[in-house]
Amino acid sequence: MATDFSQNNKPKQPLSITSDKVLELLNDFYAIHFFEIADTFTVKKQVMLKDNKIVTTVVKKESDMNSKRICIQLRSYKKCVRVVDNQPLAVAQIVSKIETLLQPKP
Repeated sequence: MATDFSQNNKPKQPLSITSDKVLELLNDFYAIHFFEIADTFTVKKQVMLKDNKIVTTVVKKESDMNSKRICIQLRSYKKCVRVVDNQPLAVAQIVSKIETLLQPKP
């Protein structure tokens, strides 16, 4: 089965994998509840207690962090998650698994 893979804003490249491998990857996505995960981890939220005893939330956008974006498209539905600093870990592990499929076999 052929599918597409792209990384680091490079053009898509064909990835030829078996139907069994596609099913394995889909099961990996479902196992980690990929479709329920937030789309990005570049926004960091922190709850702080101020000196005047008021609890506040500080939101910081980490735009320059090293990140990867993984997307899955099933017909017209598309879901993407940006993995920042290998978080969420389960998604980063799927990215690594897909990247190993790109390596030439000896």
